[in-house]
Amino acid sequence: MPKTDPFSPAVFGCGMINGGTIPNALADHVQARGTIRSMDENTDKVLKESFNEIVARSTAGGFKTTLTATGYPAVINHPTAYQRLLEATRQFLPEENIESNGKPMTGSEDFSYMVNATKGKVGAMFFLGSGNQAKGINNYLHANPYFVDDDCLLVGAQIFVNLLTRK
Repeated sequence: MPKTDPFSPAVFGCGMINGGTIPNALADHVQARGTIRSMDENTDKVLKESFNEIVARSTAGGFKTTLTATGYPAVINHPTAYQRLLEATRQFLPEENIESNGKPMTGSEDFSYMVNATKGKVGAMFFLGSGNQAKGINNYLHANPYFVDDDCLLVGAQIFVNLLTRK
């Protein structure tokens, strides 16, 4: 990825490759699925072009390749919405349970479409922790198995009600 800004987060990962039916013959069809995530459209474009170049080089040009890329724009928290969310959260969680380091994350969410549809793109996204070490619930989101400490649902609801009723 030398074509991207080294200070702009970019993720290019392949999590699944399927193809062929026997081990000693070339597959007539191979499908690779993965993820491309970044903070801006230009980096997305560079990553997609790089993927096509890698595939073309690895197949020595002897195969047809197609990249179908769908995804979501980056979620960019609006400063005012972020501050309101932080204040609402502090009503229900102690400061040591709030991570607010301002570093970009490369999570992929359709919430970006909702924020971009608002007047002035005013919105903020947060992650509500769903684990509980004391109860042995400590798997990461999308892990197998994944368990949720149901107590977090009440905290999340309280934060949203506080946010919506805040002046």
